Amino acid sequence: MAAVFAGEEQVAALLREEDGAVSLAAVNGPREVVISGRAERVKAVRGRLREEGVATQELAVSRAFHSALMRPMVGALEKAAREARYEPARLPVISTVTGKKAGREELARAEYWSGQVGATVRFGAAAEALAEEGVRVFLEVGATPILTGLAKRSVNAKDRVFFGSLKRGEEDEEQMARTVAGLYAQGLEVDWTGFRGGP
Repeated sequence: MAAVFAGEEQVAALLREEDGAVSLAAVNGPREVVISGRAERVKAVRGRLREEGVATQELAVSRAFHSALMRPMVGALEKAAREARYEPARLPVISTVTGKKAGREELARAEYWSGQVGATVRFGAAAEALAEEGVRVFLEVGATPILTGLAKRSVNAKDRVFFGSLKRGEEDEEQMARTVAGLYAQGLEVDWTGFRGGP
């Protein structure tokens, strides 16, 4: 996999010549996409992009996620997903497959989850959809706030705030306390009893 610092149309045009050997794995912003596929073909595409003056960066991953190479495991994933119990979503959810609001019933189907394996992740569009819904405070839940930076570049960051729950190199409890304090300062309600871990 490799990050490509160019627009979707430019990269997609190159990938059409690859006959499915390299996929458009993610569109993270207006000029930030990810490609995925067989290592030698991804390397060749990166070379062609360099010739066009486009910067790329190899990603340290164990698999070619969101590419045709993932297809062999889709059936097993769907079978496992069918064993889960689903209920319609209670809160609005923006799908990173479509970049739009997902239907309540859509998320309660095994096919939705197994279908994500080979689908292009449309993170930039999802961040834009959240902003269009009036979301002002963005919180990334994870070990390192990587997506926070992508979200900032995908939406008009003016009048919006972005938080990461944890951060490498920081004590988890201290970082979490700073994040919760920041959310509270933005006017969000905090379940202080739950936060402190008490009954």
